[in-house]
Amino acid sequence: MGHDLWTEALEAATRDPLGVGSIPCPDCGARSLRIAFVVDRPEDTSAVVAFWCDSCLYGMVPQRVRLPEDVVPVGRADGSGIPYYSLVSPT
Repeated sequence: MGHDLWTEALEAATRDPLGVGSIPCPDCGARSLRIAFVVDRPEDTSAVVAFWCDSCLYGMVPQRVRLPEDVVPVGRADGSGIPYYSLVSPT
């Protein structure tokens, strides 16, 4: 499982969050990637991004990013739809 491939997939997903379903999972190849932008307040311009595969339940370590336009962020209290997933190791 390549961390670099996951990083590339995350970059593509943050550029086009609505197209995330067309990106194959770097681990299992399924087109089941999901992305959620979690904010503390509705007016926030940055978010913590959760990025994972619903099929194999691997994903990236959540990290802070600029909130892309045209996405509906998830409130921290509503983040319960994000599953527990195994983190991709950077090495």
